[in-house]
Order: sequence, then C-alpha cells, then structure tokens
Amino acid sequence: MRMEMDELKIEGHELSAWIAHFDIPSEGFAFLKADPKDDANTARIKKMAYTKVQSCRVKSSNMLHRLGLPASNSVLLIPNTVSERSIDETILTVEKEYKSVNDILKDLGLQSVGEPYIRKVAIVKFQFTAFRDMAERQLMERIDQTLNTLAKKINELVNMDDAKKRSAKSRYNSELKEIDEMRDLAKKLSIEGEDKFNLLESMYRKALSVVG
Repeated sequence: MRMEMDELKIEGHELSAWIAHFDIPSEGFAFLKADPKDDANTARIKKMAYTKVQSCRVKSSNMLHRLGLPASNSVLLIPNTVSERSIDETILTVEKEYKSVNDILKDLGLQSVGEPYIRKVAIVKFQFTAFRDMAERQLMERIDQTLNTLAKKINELVNMDDAKKRSAKSRYNSELKEIDEMRDLAKKLSIEGEDKFNLLESMYRKALSVVG
C-alpha cells in the first residue's frame, strides 16, 4: 500500500513537501507559425494546430499550478497536505492531454510537439526551507507586479466600452478565485503574505467596482 508523504521518512528525516520539476511543450514551434508562402488550407491547419497546442499548454500549466507555488520557472513547491496520489493523477492527466493533442497534430499531417517532462521529488525539512524562500520571493514579486499593473489599469477601465468592461469583470472575478487558491497554498507552505494578499484583493475589488 502506498503511504502518504507525511508517513514516509528519508534517512531519518520526516518529509516536509514535494517539488515538481516540469517542462511542458508550448505552441512556439516553427512548424506551427504562419508563413506568407502557405496556401489557405495549410494556413488554416496551422492556425487550428497552434490553438490546440496553446490550449493544451494553458490547461496543463493551470492544473500543475493548482498543486503548489512556483519556486522557479520550472519548479513547483507542493505542500505536504497534497497527497502523492493527487500529484500523480495530475501528472497523468497532463500527459494524456499532450498525447491527445499530439494525435490531433498527427492526423493533421504535422509533427508532434513532444511529451511533457514532469518529475516529482520528496524533500525533507532542511531542503524545504530553501525552496520555501524561493517560492516566497517569486510570489511576492508576482503580487507586486500585479498590483502595479492594476493601479495603472484602473484609470483606463472608466473609459472602456460596455463589452470590454464585461470581459474585464469576468477576468477579474476569475483572478480573484486564483488569489484565494494562492493564499491557501501560501498558508500551507508557511509563507507570510497576508497583508499583500489583502491589498491585492482590495485592488481587484476596486477594479470590479469600476467595471460594474
């Protein structure tokens, strides 16, 4: 029977978290890019394929980032409250998503974009501290950048037409949910950031009040 991570030990040290190192293929391959020399049918096929790969990348990235917080561009720190089974199931789902999109590319007569590389590693307490510091730095930088962007954007929202306001409202509501998920992960990883999260949430609600 597979044991949960908090029941396992490595060299006498209780496991504290997981890290997931990942590299997932993107839509940036040359064979997916538009070429003025392409005929109408080839251009249509490329556009369809590009969209499929882009959608797969975004969906896969979102699934992985729900597990933990980035410690770098290619490493996630996952709290020990997430079961190994959940991590494995997410990895398997991402692999299936890419298999599906590669099958579509093959049917369209195009190359494969390749398989995702995702590896999980259990880490002990002294390792966890280093990765937590990295994840905290990444998180604070992300929040600061978002705050700066929102501060500049709020003044522009007033003059948007109704269609753009509706789009912004939908997007901001979705991003508020992501903030709650990040806040929860931060707490589970013992990352201090409540004041920053409160400020970020306040800014989003201000933006939402502008777009109605």
